[in-house]
Parts: sequence; C-alpha cells; structure tokens
Amino acid sequence: MMESMLRRHEGMIASYANSPAILKCVYDLFHCTKWGAMKRLYAESKAMKLIALISQKT
Repeated sequence: MMESMLRRHEGMIASYANSPAILKCVYDLFHCTKWGAMKRLYAESKAMKLIALISQKT
C-alpha cells in the first residue's frame, strides 16, 4: 500500500538534497522483505527516519 502510494506520487514531490543516508533509507523502504505487521512497523519507522533526514537538510 505504501509502495503504491509512493510510486503514484513519484516526481511530484519537491526535490531535496540527496545524501547517502537518505538514499539508503529510501532503498530500505522499497526493498523490505518483511511481511504483515512487521512490514508495516518497518515502513513506518523508515518513513519517520526519512522525514527526519530530510528536515535536517532544510
């Protein structure tokens, strides 16, 4: 669900400075191998980390 939403909005989000930490976080989010409740928790934690990393850059 999260993956499909992110893919739908690809290219519509304002650009930001990439860093290795941001790229790894996005990679981890899209390549998660967990399932069920663990996948949701993992995705939520990565999303929060991504927000924190991006907000540090601005």
